[in-house]
Amino acid sequence: FYGAPIRVNRPHDYVPPTEGNVMAPGGSLPGAPGLVPGMPNMNNVNNMGTLMQLTKKCRRVHVGNLPVNAGLTPATLKTFINQLMTQLALTVKPGDPVIDSFLSQDGKFGFVEMRTIAEANNALAMSGIEYFGRNIRVGRPADYAPATEELIKQCEGTGLLGFAGDAGVSAGVFGGAAASGPDLSKATCVVAIRQMMSPA
Repeated sequence: FYGAPIRVNRPHDYVPPTEGNVMAPGGSLPGAPGLVPGMPNMNNVNNMGTLMQLTKKCRRVHVGNLPVNAGLTPATLKTFINQLMTQLALTVKPGDPVIDSFLSQDGKFGFVEMRTIAEANNALAMSGIEYFGRNIRVGRPADYAPATEELIKQCEGTGLLGFAGDAGVSAGVFGGAAASGPDLSKATCVVAIRQMMSPA
C-alpha cells in the first residue's frame, strides 16, 4: 500500500463465529440477499482500488524546476497545485484535483497524483508558471503509460476518467477543460507596455 506491504491478521480477542452467524458468500447474512447493514460493497471497493492502481501512471504528473529555498513540502506542493488548477479552471469537478504528492529529497522536483486522467492532462498547461521566482516545468513522468481502450471502458462511470458524462463531471466539460474557457472573473489585470524596442 503506497509502496509498503501491509499485514492483515486476526485481532488478539478474535472469537470464531458460531454456525448460525456465518456469513453467506457475497458478504450477506443468512437469509439476507443484500449487504451487511451499514457496510460498503467490498466488491466495488476492491474494484475501485484496482482501477486506481491501474490508472495511476496516467494520473500522475512530474513537476520540475521547483524553488529549493522556499521551504517546500509535499503538503505545500499539493496545496499550490490545487489552488493553481482551480484558478486556471483546469479542474473538471468541484473539490481538490490532487490526491497525493511526493517531493524529492533535494526539493528540486516532485510528483502529484490527480484524481482523474483528464485533470492530469490539463495539468500540463501549468508548465511555465512562475513559483517563487522560478518557472516550473510540468510534464509526463518517465513511467507514464496512457490508458488503453479496455482500461477506459472499465473506468467508465467511476469518476477516474474526468471526461464529460463521467461521475461528478458536468456535460459542459470537453476534454477535461470547461467548454467556455477559463473563468475570467478570477483573471488578474494585465498591463500592456508598447514600443519597448527602439529602432536600430
